[in-house]
Amino acid sequence: MIKSCNAQTGIHLKRTKAIAQNNLSRLYRFKHMHPDTKRKLYLAYVQSALIYPVIPLHILSPTYISKLQRAQNRATRFITNAEWHDFNTSAQFHRHTKIPPINTLLHEHAKRIWTNIENMHPKLYLHLTFSQETKQIPHRAFPSSKTKILGPRPILKYT
Repeated sequence: MIKSCNAQTGIHLKRTKAIAQNNLSRLYRFKHMHPDTKRKLYLAYVQSALIYPVIPLHILSPTYISKLQRAQNRATRFITNAEWHDFNTSAQFHRHTKIPPINTLLHEHAKRIWTNIENMHPKLYLHLTFSQETKQIPHRAFPSSKTKILGPRPILKYT
């Protein structure tokens, strides 16, 4: 039985999200620490697990990106010590913690990776760019990260 690309993506995303949530649950013992310290712990342990393979995650559908964003929203509530009765929006929590949404974070990281490849390995960059240009119609299930970063910066999505 051959699994579709979507099924493999879903399995990988579930695993990535589970690792990030497990790392976040380990940080709950530090709930009384200063928010700046909790932010640094989040960036080191949770966010790095959420965005690890940047290029494959960068080209995910908005539905999958929103699943990763929900995990990050939970972390921003933890960092700010928000209780269930604190009716702030996710955007307010993100502004307060100075953490960008996952979709823009992935876009910026992917853009930086492609720029580094272009500057440090020009032959590889030309090969990758040329191989993408020779394809006449991009595959629906395998979009190109290179063409996606050339587009406009994504809209901030906090949900």
